[in-house]
Amino acid sequence: LAQEQGLHYRLNFIVVVAEYLRQRRNHIRFYISVNLVINEEKMMLDEFGEKYREYMNETGRLLPKFTV
Repeated sequence: LAQEQGLHYRLNFIVVVAEYLRQRRNHIRFYISVNLVINEEKMMLDEFGEKYREYMNETGRLLPKFTV
């Protein structure tokens, strides 16, 4: 019985650690995506100037703008 409980606790620990790592991976992906968008916007502003700034004001950065 004691060995089964020890195994149970070890398996739970592995599941908790795996879930933590999965969540961290998602945070890192989001951070990278946002940085890519920011860098791309800077590049597009350099290339297209005020026309792109107008486009930015009409659209959303990561999600589309919804008008009501």
